[in-house]
Order: sequence, then structure tokens, then C-alpha cells
Amino acid sequence: FNEFGLTGCLTVYNSKLDNTQFEVSAGVCEDSLNIVKSQGNINSILVNEATADAVDIDFSNIKIATLQINNAGNDCLDVSNGKYIIEKATLTFCGDKGFSVGESSTFNTSKLFLETADIGISSKDFSRVKILEASLKKTTTCTEVKQKKQEFGGAYLNINELNCNGNNVVDKNSIFVRGNT
Repeated sequence: FNEFGLTGCLTVYNSKLDNTQFEVSAGVCEDSLNIVKSQGNINSILVNEATADAVDIDFSNIKIATLQINNAGNDCLDVSNGKYIIEKATLTFCGDKGFSVGESSTFNTSKLFLETADIGISSKDFSRVKILEASLKKTTTCTEVKQKKQEFGGAYLNINELNCNGNNVVDKNSIFVRGNT
């Protein structure tokens, strides 16, 4: 954390983004790229070799055309309290989760390719996640849908086409649907 409580090597705060591109390499912060209270369109994000989370976005309304992350020590993408759309994501070697979506977020993705993560997609705490196509390789848990924090409730995850050989974990307060997005 810096003196403002920010955790990103590169932090975008309270900004309007228009056809923006980000490239971050060898981030040694809690978040290599941290976007907070921002809105707009991002053409591409490329993160290589993140020590912890590669990309963390909070309290934002963001559309991303292309997301590419290679080697994150923790989550490849962690979002909360916002509305997020990603057209195409390619994630390789995520230390914990590929997508971590929490705290009342709405999250939509057209195409996700992920190789190597403990958990491929996590929808938590009143979040609503819809994915058209997901191909997940080398994941112990393909998906988890759950209530994590007591001040929230369960979550929702809908994947139209899922190609993954791991487990799908759903708690009693949550809903997981395959097909019909």
C-alpha cells in the first residue's frame, strides 16, 4: 500500500478510459494493474510476470476488448463492485484463480481460454457471471460459485459452452447453469 492506500504498481483512479491500452511487466506489487472507480473502454491489457494479482478492478464500469495475462502469482483477474465486459481473455499460469468475481459484480465474457490455475472461474457474493465460451486446461476446480462473506449472499454463474475436466463447486446459496446464456 502507498500513502493513499493504493495497491497497484500502475493505478488508474477515478478516470474515464477511451480506447486505452495497458502493458505491465514484472509487477512486484499486490496488483500489477489496479483500476478503481473508473469507466470506459479498454482496447487491450497485457500483463506479464505479476508477483501477485495481475489485474484488479474495483468500483468500475469497464469494457475490455482483449485481456492477456501470462504468469500471475495469485489471481489473473480480480474484480469487485462493478460492471465488467471482456470480449476475449487468454490467461496462462494463474497462481490461484483465473477470474475472481465478487461483491455484487456483473461480469460478461465472450471467450475465455485459461491454462493452469487452481480455480478457473470464481463467482462470489451476489455476483452475476455469464460466459459464452470457456476452455480451461490444467485447473483443479473449473468453477466455484459461492457466498464467501457473511454480509453478502450466494452468486450466479452461467456458462454456455464449458470445456474443462476439473470439479464444479456450488454452495447451497448459489446457482450454476451450463448452457442457455
